[in-house]
Amino acid sequence: VLGLVSPVGETKQRDPKAKDTQHVGFGKRLMARAEEISREGGFSRIAVIAGIGTREYYRKRGYHLEGTYMVKELPSLVLGLELKSWYIICALIILVASVLLGQTPGVLRS
Repeated sequence: VLGLVSPVGETKQRDPKAKDTQHVGFGKRLMARAEEISREGGFSRIAVIAGIGTREYYRKRGYHLEGTYMVKELPSLVLGLELKSWYIICALIILVASVLLGQTPGVLRS
Protein backbone atom coordinates (compact mmCIF):
# COMPACT_ATOMS: atom_id res chain seq x y z
CA VAL A 1 0.00 0.00 0.00
CA LEU A 2 1.28 3.41 -0.94
CA GLY A 3 -0.09 6.17 1.29
CA LEU A 4 -2.94 5.82 3.75
CA VAL A 5 -4.91 2.60 3.97
CA SER A 6 -8.54 3.09 2.90
CA PRO A 7 -11.34 0.64 3.68
CA VAL A 8 -12.92 -0.94 0.60
CA GLY A 9 -15.87 1.15 -0.53
CA GLU A 10 -14.77 4.29 1.29
CA THR A 11 -14.76 7.22 -1.08
CA LYS A 12 -14.22 10.09 1.32
CA GLN A 13 -10.71 11.19 2.27
CA ARG A 14 -10.11 11.12 6.01
CA ASP A 15 -7.48 13.87 5.93
CA PRO A 16 -8.28 16.72 3.52
CA LYS A 17 -4.53 17.24 2.88
CA ALA A 18 -3.91 13.54 2.10
CA LYS A 19 -4.44 12.14 -1.37
CA ASP A 20 -6.00 8.67 -1.44
CA THR A 21 -3.99 6.13 -3.37
CA GLN A 22 -6.25 3.13 -2.84
CA HIS A 23 -9.43 2.25 -4.75
CA VAL A 24 -8.67 4.62 -7.62
CA GLY A 25 -7.69 2.02 -10.26
CA PHE A 26 -3.90 1.85 -9.94
CA GLY A 27 -3.94 -1.91 -9.31
CA LYS A 28 -6.21 -2.62 -12.29
CA ARG A 29 -3.99 -0.58 -14.59
CA LEU A 30 -0.80 -2.20 -13.27
CA MET A 31 -2.22 -5.71 -13.71
CA ALA A 32 -3.52 -4.91 -17.21
CA ARG A 33 -0.05 -3.68 -18.19
CA ALA A 34 1.64 -6.74 -16.62
CA GLU A 35 -0.73 -9.02 -18.57
CA GLU A 36 -0.03 -7.09 -21.78
CA ILE A 37 3.76 -7.34 -21.30
CA SER A 38 3.44 -11.07 -20.55
CA ARG A 39 1.36 -11.67 -23.69
CA GLU A 40 3.80 -9.67 -25.82
CA GLY A 41 6.60 -11.79 -24.35
CA GLY A 42 4.87 -14.93 -25.59
CA PHE A 43 3.64 -16.14 -22.20
CA SER A 44 0.28 -17.89 -21.97
CA ARG A 45 -0.14 -17.49 -18.19
CA ILE A 46 0.65 -15.01 -15.47
CA ALA A 47 1.01 -15.83 -11.76
CA VAL A 48 0.89 -13.52 -8.77
CA ILE A 49 1.84 -14.37 -5.19
CA ALA A 50 -1.30 -13.39 -3.32
CA GLY A 51 -2.10 -13.36 0.38
CA ILE A 52 -5.46 -14.63 1.56
CA GLY A 53 -6.83 -11.10 1.85
CA THR A 54 -6.11 -10.20 -1.77
CA ARG A 55 -7.32 -13.36 -3.49
CA GLU A 56 -10.88 -12.14 -4.08
CA TYR A 57 -9.47 -9.06 -5.84
CA TYR A 58 -7.64 -11.33 -8.30
CA ARG A 59 -10.60 -13.73 -8.67
CA LYS A 60 -12.75 -10.84 -9.85
CA ARG A 61 -10.15 -10.21 -12.54
CA GLY A 62 -10.11 -13.76 -13.93
CA TYR A 63 -7.42 -15.37 -11.76
CA HIS A 64 -7.75 -18.73 -10.00
CA LEU A 65 -5.82 -20.18 -7.07
CA GLU A 66 -2.94 -22.61 -7.68
CA GLY A 67 -1.08 -23.24 -4.45
CA THR A 68 -0.05 -19.84 -3.10
CA TYR A 69 -0.36 -18.19 -6.52
CA MET A 70 -3.28 -16.58 -8.27
CA VAL A 71 -2.96 -17.58 -11.94
CA LYS A 72 -4.61 -16.28 -15.09
CA GLU A 73 -4.59 -17.83 -18.55
CA LEU A 74 -3.70 -15.19 -21.12
CA PRO A 75 -5.39 -15.36 -24.51
CA SER A 76 -3.03 -15.51 -27.48
CA LEU A 77 -3.05 -12.37 -29.58
CA VAL A 78 -2.39 -12.20 -33.31
CA LEU A 79 -2.39 -8.66 -34.71
CA GLY A 80 -4.21 -7.49 -31.60
CA LEU A 81 -6.98 -10.09 -31.78
CA GLU A 82 -7.49 -13.11 -29.55
CA LEU A 83 -6.91 -16.42 -31.29
CA LYS A 84 -10.59 -17.38 -30.98
CA SER A 85 -11.47 -14.21 -32.94
CA TRP A 86 -9.19 -15.39 -35.75
CA TYR A 87 -10.95 -18.76 -35.82
CA ILE A 88 -14.29 -16.98 -36.24
CA ILE A 89 -12.88 -14.73 -39.00
CA CYS A 90 -11.43 -17.75 -40.83
CA ALA A 91 -14.72 -19.64 -40.55
CA LEU A 92 -16.60 -16.67 -41.99
CA ILE A 93 -14.13 -16.36 -44.88
CA ILE A 94 -14.56 -20.08 -45.66
CA LEU A 95 -18.35 -19.72 -45.49
CA VAL A 96 -18.41 -16.68 -47.80
CA ALA A 97 -15.96 -18.31 -50.24
CA SER A 98 -18.09 -21.45 -50.25
CA VAL A 99 -21.25 -19.52 -51.03
CA LEU A 100 -19.52 -17.52 -53.79
CA LEU A 101 -18.17 -20.73 -55.34
CA GLY A 102 -21.50 -22.51 -55.00
CA GLN A 103 -20.02 -25.18 -52.74
CA THR A 104 -21.13 -26.65 -49.44
CA PRO A 105 -18.91 -25.19 -46.67
CA GLY A 106 -16.06 -27.55 -45.87
CA VAL A 107 -16.37 -29.41 -49.19
CA LEU A 108 -14.47 -27.11 -51.54
CA ARG A 109 -13.19 -28.71 -54.76
CA SER A 110 -9.77 -27.92 -56.22
